Parts: sequence; structure tokens; C-alpha cells
Amino acid sequence: MPKSTKIIFGVEVDINDYYDENQQPKIPPPPQHLGTFSHFGWYNISRYKGRLYCDELSNLGIRVTQDVEREQDDFDAHLSREGWSTIFFPPIVSLQTDLPKNGRKRIRGGVNSGEKWIVAAFYNYPDITSVPKQKRQTITNGIQANISFDKSDPSTFADFYNGAVVLSEIDSEFDPQDSTCVNNWLHKEIDIESALGPISIGRLKKKIATIGAGGSAFMHMMDRTEAESYCLKSSKIISHGGIGGEDDTSKVAMFVPNQVNAYRFFGKHVLQNAKLGKKSYVVLYTSKPDADICTDAIKNFRTLMNQLTQNSAGLVMSEMGAFGENYDCSKFTSSMWEILGCIPQKKLGQNAEEHKTLYNVNDLIKIDNY
Repeated sequence: MPKSTKIIFGVEVDINDYYDENQQPKIPPPPQHLGTFSHFGWYNISRYKGRLYCDELSNLGIRVTQDVEREQDDFDAHLSREGWSTIFFPPIVSLQTDLPKNGRKRIRGGVNSGEKWIVAAFYNYPDITSVPKQKRQTITNGIQANISFDKSDPSTFADFYNGAVVLSEIDSEFDPQDSTCVNNWLHKEIDIESALGPISIGRLKKKIATIGAGGSAFMHMMDRTEAESYCLKSSKIISHGGIGGEDDTSKVAMFVPNQVNAYRFFGKHVLQNAKLGKKSYVVLYTSKPDADICTDAIKNFRTLMNQLTQNSAGLVMSEMGAFGENYDCSKFTSSMWEILGCIPQKKLGQNAEEHKTLYNVNDLIKIDNY
């Protein structure tokens, strides 16, 4: 029988502390769509060492900002300082796949602190062979598990909307314009009443209805080919060498603003060109129909780029030893990369008039004006 206690974050944690005297969970297990609680146990997180942002720990469709809004290192410091507490419900893990349904930030925090194990709540889920259905279940249950505050950030209005956007892209049966389909997802699968009031739920349904074909009324919808065609006519981009492919460091890069693309631009463009003393440029465009979501994603891209730059400066200064140990890397800025601007895609919403004016002349809009 597995040992009930382990030392994590410097303190002894006992699995039995999660149960009452009747061997029932002290904290009611959060509901999971088509999932049932089995038991508390130890989850080996050492598999994620060096893989903190792998697909298994991805928050795609669950968190709108992919953890950029609350830096992982800040969370790690909080977790190390406060320790592991049994008063919070632990991360949920599927018995069928041995993969987490929520608690990804706590898992990363444990890995960063050198821990091998954390406590997990193991659930049983039905065997689903369809990949789209598996992804739908993961998104739905991840959002649902985060409704209740659990030493993480609770699911928000934007998270529910973002989940619907991703579902519309991966599940052909999820039709944002079908009210019955949307109602079933929100009320029967997610239990939206546990998170939002009637007014917010009504607003959420209206916003979901703009996804897909309906979203073209709010944004100039573009795929990469269409975005490239726009940029080919932009004098500002042409003056900087024109648009290249995703890995072409000789020209201006063009990306949809997300975490993976920030890493790609920084690693494959900025670092490569910096060795040659060459500045890297990037243009951003969006493929989502909601103006507010697009604005947040674009600004988060800039935030993440600044974080990556400062982290790199910290690495260099640490390697330099005493000479750099007192250097404040948070104040470091780089002259080796620049976001030239964004394709102005808004038809309605904040600064839409500036978007439309610039769009008509194939110009770019600044991030602060997006």
C-alpha cells in the first residue's frame, strides 16, 4: 500500500488529512462533466521536468491568457513561502489518462521547486476515443474545475467565452449560433450558474453567438494567407524588408499573438539575429472574432516578450557572478526587437474608427491604440 505521507515544500503532508473521520472528503469534490471522484493520492510530477509548457499542461481553451497575467515565478514564490496546504482541493487527475484536468500552475510550481510528488484528486472518466470529444471534455472540465477558487485563479467570463471559441474550432458539433447547443454546454456540462449571475450569463450567450461566421461583423477575419496579402501592400513593412515565413529571420516576422508564438519569435528570430547585431521586427494579426479578446492577446504578447527579454538578461547577469548579482533585470529593455504594429482588424468596438481608417490604406496600428 502506498505511503500516506511525503515531504513536499519542506513539510510533511498526509493524504489522510484530506478525509474526515468517516473517510469522506473534507472538501466536497468539484463536479466534473461525466467524471466521478475516486480518491486522493500521490501524483508524480517529475515527468514534467523540462516540459513545463508541453501540451499536457496546456491551458488552451481553459485560460484566456495562458497564465501570462500572473507570472509563474510569482506563483512559485507564493507556493514556496506558504507551503502546500490541505485546506485547498488538490489538482484533479484522470485515472484513465494520468493527465491533469486542472492545477497546472501548481504542478509547474512543484517542478520548479524540485518536488517529485504532489497530492492529486483522482477521477474516473468514461473512455472517449474521438479526439475532438476528448479535447472538449478536457476544456469543459478544466473550466468547471476552476470555477471554485482553489489556490489558483477562478474561471472568469472571458475564460468561458474563450472556451467556446476553442470548442467552435475543434468540435464540429459545437455551433455557436445554435442556442440549444450553447445552452447544453453552459448549463448541463459546465453548470454556469455556479460562476455567473443571470445578467452575465445572458451577455455571455450573446457574445458566443458572434463566434464564427457571425464574428465577421465585428472583425476583419483573416487567416495567415490573407494577413500576408495585407502586409505585402504595407509601405511600413516593405521598408523593413517585407514579410517572411515563420522561421525566416531575414525579414519581418508575422504571428498570431499567443504564448507559443512569443517563444518562437524570441528564440528563432530575436536570439538568432542578435548574434549578428541585427534587430528583429514582428507584425501581429488575430484570427478571433471578438475585439476584446484580440486586444488582450496582443497586449499580453508584448508583456511576454518583455518577460522573456528580462529573463534572458537575468541569465546572463547570473552567469557573470559577482559583477552582475545586484543587477535589476526588471528594468532591462532590449533594442534588438520591435513590434512594428498590428493589422487593424476591428470593425466595431474600442478605436474601431482608427482601425478602419488604417485598414483602408494598408497601414498598421500601434499596440497602445488597438
